Amino acid sequence: HVLMAVTAAKVESYPWDHIVVQNVWPKDFYEVLLDNTPADDDPKWEQLRKAHRKLYWIEKDGVLRHPLPGFWETLHYEVLVSLRSALEHKFAVRGSYSGSELLSDWPGYHIRVHTDTPDKLITGLFYLPEDDLFAKHGTSLYLSDRGDPTGKLTPEAVAWIKTTPYVPNTAL
Repeated sequence: HVLMAVTAAKVESYPWDHIVVQNVWPKDFYEVLLDNTPADDDPKWEQLRKAHRKLYWIEKDGVLRHPLPGFWETLHYEVLVSLRSALEHKFAVRGSYSGSELLSDWPGYHIRVHTDTPDKLITGLFYLPEDDLFAKHGTSLYLSDRGDPTGKLTPEAVAWIKTTPYVPNTAL
């Protein structure tokens, strides 16, 4: 289902190539995905430097980072590896680095307008909320004709284009 949904998604080219896929997972599987999300007190969550955000590595550079519960290991090998290939084909890029991680943001978290690191060819986000209570807190896309190589942009240097709402079962 997820591979067909991503493959069938129309590529939007402004401000750069991207896709938005709603109902990316089958509804019943989405519920299973939520049920298998690691508990907040799981010691494998790493507190990031940024306050109010934690990271749970699934895979980095082809290596599973922790002994994962069977669900996540199966998801990685049966879906995420194929999904990476499908996205590389769809966007006509090829990379050598890969990583799969869960991020958990807490009230008070925010991130400034930024560019992604130059070594990332594709960044994919699966939104995993239980409801659409935080729909307005999705991922915003900006366009800039200037910036500095560190990825720090000033508000004056960017124009907001759109925000992909943070709603259940959506991918960007």
